[in-house]
Amino acid sequence: MTARSADPYSTLGVSPASDPRTIERAFRRLCLRYHPDVSSEPGAGRRMREINAAYQILRDSARAGAVDISRSRGRVSTVNWPEYQRKWSARARTRPEPRAEARPIARVRCQTCVVDFGFLGEGEVAQRDLIFRSFDGGPIDACALARGDWLALDRTTLTDGVCTIRVTADPTGLSVFWRGKGRESAMIEGAVEIVDRHGSLSIPVSAILRRHGESAWWTPSMRRVR
Repeated sequence: MTARSADPYSTLGVSPASDPRTIERAFRRLCLRYHPDVSSEPGAGRRMREINAAYQILRDSARAGAVDISRSRGRVSTVNWPEYQRKWSARARTRPEPRAEARPIARVRCQTCVVDFGFLGEGEVAQRDLIFRSFDGGPIDACALARGDWLALDRTTLTDGVCTIRVTADPTGLSVFWRGKGRESAMIEGAVEIVDRHGSLSIPVSAILRRHGESAWWTPSMRRVR
């Protein structure tokens, strides 16, 4: 085994500080030159095996880390640390995030996927009706929950094939905003959650609180109570 084949960085012709994209580009460039299907150079097959082996090491963060430790022996760590820190940081940024498991969905549907109450001034309350239907047209067997202390529902159980829930947005009790100091407006968020034996369905709800001035706009399906 040659010295070049023993060092995967030298085999691919890259620096130990190279990021994963640079390493992949170097690998592809060498493949175009030494792959037996396109190269007639003597020893191209052996060279291609070395290239493949080097790339497999450097694309694996654990094996590449072992190579880095081996290379750093006998060197002053304070000299090598910035170089390896840049490389490790680049590898960390390219790691795929784990996929979140899908949450079971309730067997009901709503005519809207989000509720936006728009602007609410001090002392104002607004309402919105949400209509829920079962997937199969049969009766619904579910409960309704308000996620947010500024939200209220006129019913907490759904038992018919088509059910209407009136959602009331009442931020008058949020005295921290109305009496506090800070921005003239703030967004508040909550949700209406429907839960049955199959899972849950969450309808996001939001509003923008504004200290002074008239409320900006209201959708036709929204009623201003006061």
